[in-house]
This record gives sequence, C-alpha cells and structure tokens, in this order.
Amino acid sequence: MQRLVWLLVLGLGLGLGCERKRGEIHGVGDYVIGETMLKQSGGVCQPHRAQTWCTGLSNLKIGEQSASADLYFGGHEPGSTLVEILLGIRRCNVASARSALEHQLGKPDEVLDKRVVWTFKKTVIVARLPVDNSPTDCEVSFVHPGETRTIEYLKTGVMPPKEGAAPAGKSKAE
Repeated sequence: MQRLVWLLVLGLGLGLGCERKRGEIHGVGDYVIGETMLKQSGGVCQPHRAQTWCTGLSNLKIGEQSASADLYFGGHEPGSTLVEILLGIRRCNVASARSALEHQLGKPDEVLDKRVVWTFKKTVIVARLPVDNSPTDCEVSFVHPGETRTIEYLKTGVMPPKEGAAPAGKSKAE
C-alpha cells in the first residue's frame, strides 16, 4: 500500500552513503505535504478546528519501531491539501528512534532539549523524543513550512497567539 520512496520511515537503505539533498523529504509513503488532498486520504476523517484530521491509517516504521500515522489537512473541502503528518510511537526507545532519524535525515538543524528539528524546502520535521506529557511516547511531525504556529508549538510546547490577537492577559485595545 505504501510507496517505497520515503527512505526515512521504511529504512530501505537506498542511498545511505550519499549526502542528503535539501528539499527532498516532503512526505511519508503515499502522503505528500502540500500535494495529497483530503479526498485521497483514506482512514477515518473528521473536522478539527479549521482543519480535517484523519486517523485509522496503516502503521509505518521509524527504524524498527512501529508508528501510528495521523494526517491533518488545511480545510474541510475534498481538495484541501495535507499540512501535517504525525507519526506516534508508543513505548518508544528514544535512542533508537533518534538514531534512525539521524541516519536517514543527517545531522539535525536544531536540537531543543527533547526536540530535534530538520528544515527542508517543502517540510519541517520536528521529532519530540519523548513527548512532554509521556516519557514513553515519541512523535515525529512533518509540517508544511507555512504552518508557522504549529511549527512553533512543536518546537516550544507553547502555541503562539494568532496574528492580530492580543497577548495573553491583555485586550486588543491595550
């Protein structure tokens, strides 16, 4: 079911000795950030704020660890495009997950405590190793670079205010 083009998750070993090229990673299997449309998603989909969330998809692998996959689309219409792929590993071996990611993606662009970040032309990958509220779970998010609030949240754990919104504790009139 999944294409064999995404080397990170499938760990096929193709081109492992080669230096990675910026901009080449922008999806997982059949799911491509900014291209895959909601009508192509499969799984069970439901509205989630301004986006559509799809779950119940086939599990993938990060190294030797099984990862569930969730998709987020930038709207509710059938033509809405994919803005985030979330891979979750329960009972994660953090060292193994990080090693598998670095083996396929190379040296991270940023290391922020338990968060590791790779920035490509068509996606930003943020690995939370482990996630803040669960020391046994890891998450790897592939996010469209235009989703700046989501990326900031994944990096810091704090959702920045929407553009034009007042800072917390202040009114727009202040």
